[in-house]
Amino acid sequence: MNKKAKRKAFFICLTICLMYISLTVKITERFNMARLSQATNNIKTSGISLSAQAEQTKKQQAIEIPPARDVKETGSAISVTKEVEPDKTLSFKRDDDHIEPGFFMSIPIVCYLIKNRIIEQDVLVPSSGNTWKKPLKILEDRDIEGLKNLSRLVNRKEISDFLKKEGIEHKDDISTEDLITGMGYLVDKVRLRQIYGVYVGDGYDAILPIALNNMMIKKTSKGFEFLLTRQPVFDNRNENKAEKEWTMPSLINLPMRVALERLNINTSRIKIVGMGSVYDQSPKPHETVKGESECILYGRVNN
Repeated sequence: MNKKAKRKAFFICLTICLMYISLTVKITERFNMARLSQATNNIKTSGISLSAQAEQTKKQQAIEIPPARDVKETGSAISVTKEVEPDKTLSFKRDDDHIEPGFFMSIPIVCYLIKNRIIEQDVLVPSSGNTWKKPLKILEDRDIEGLKNLSRLVNRKEISDFLKKEGIEHKDDISTEDLITGMGYLVDKVRLRQIYGVYVGDGYDAILPIALNNMMIKKTSKGFEFLLTRQPVFDNRNENKAEKEWTMPSLINLPMRVALERLNINTSRIKIVGMGSVYDQSPKPHETVKGESECILYGRVNN
């Protein structure tokens, strides 16, 4: 064997011996463990750093000053005052000159709606006692249920704009029913009398005077007067109606709407059964009826 071959064989044997020695002492695993330990330490260190950073962020958020609140600086200190929301409620002046108008306000409102053709004067509205009435009849009878049903035929903005134009304030969330029935807001009595002078003119004599509890509005030669009495004022017009006698008209074959209009002149206690044209009625035609007697109209659709 020549020298070159011997040298080559020596290096091969040396390489094989070194491999066996490395396997025996597990040098590669030690290198891997060192690297793994180093990586684990790095992860733990990073985790602690992130946790500390998150905790610091929470503390900063906890002491962060909301932009919506009032902030005042005093030297290096900052004081935070509680946010105050604006008061949306209206403060009414309550005294002897202001009243919650109730039905007293209903009359000029309805007169205004009729005058401006927002509602028709001859429209029939479901009212108390299963009856149908025209707007002025509702006012004459002090029919609150009829007024509430009438409010459903009107845009709320129409009444609200009317009140604001006349200098009468009210809450924004008040219902249309309360607006038309005069509930939930106050009116100066002098201003109320002036509003009557503008909107409750001739043609409304059947409604006047208006007497409620210890108050009354009546029309005189000098205009409208607002009177207060110590004793309750009673309206005796209903008693006069109860004594009045009238003759039941013949309503057979008339359209239900026309029959209602004719009958409504004498009584508001009208019940309707069916629809279309009237084929029967109670009381019968030409019978003598007294006061606010109940009348029934029976209708059917003609083919």
